[in-house]
Amino acid sequence: WSSRFDQLKRWAYEMSTVSASRWERRRPNAPRGPAQKPPRPLSPVTYAGPRDLDALLAFLASVKDEIEGGRVEGDLIADLADALTHRRQGVAFVVRGPDGIEASLGLLAARPLFSHAHFLKAIWHGVAPEACMTGHAKSLLLKGREFAESLGRPLLIEEMTPDVTTGKAALIGRHMTRAGAVFVYEPAVAV
Repeated sequence: WSSRFDQLKRWAYEMSTVSASRWERRRPNAPRGPAQKPPRPLSPVTYAGPRDLDALLAFLASVKDEIEGGRVEGDLIADLADALTHRRQGVAFVVRGPDGIEASLGLLAARPLFSHAHFLKAIWHGVAPEACMTGHAKSLLLKGREFAESLGRPLLIEEMTPDVTTGKAALIGRHMTRAGAVFVYEPAVAV
């Protein structure tokens, strides 16, 4: 008992001589750094239907630089948007605002070449420039995860424009597991 009592006395002495800031660092539940801003509220996300096609196409035209690195053919994206709004081959989610569609996520059912196991691939995941920093992107991402969970299928989101959307890549990284990397070689002369 004597040695245990001596240890407690030494610990009490050390604690009495420790500065307040050092003591704060030792407490496991001490607040760290400046106060964080509260998270943005989640936006209401709904399915896009056939009546939303024109508004969805207008929205996709406004964010085309975020889709496949800006390499979007109008007729092909229109065909795919039509299929997704009719829930053929996938689904499109939208966040509506006072001026129409402010954000959207298009999910396509796909499969690897040598497997019958389907997965969901995000074809587009964008927010209108005037609606950035509203929580729409996070809301869509969480809705996509919820949808994938309900189907029991993995969700794949590729981010192809890191110079423009590093914030989006960070958001996706906070809510999904990184699954590799994509590498691109572009010849000097495009065909």
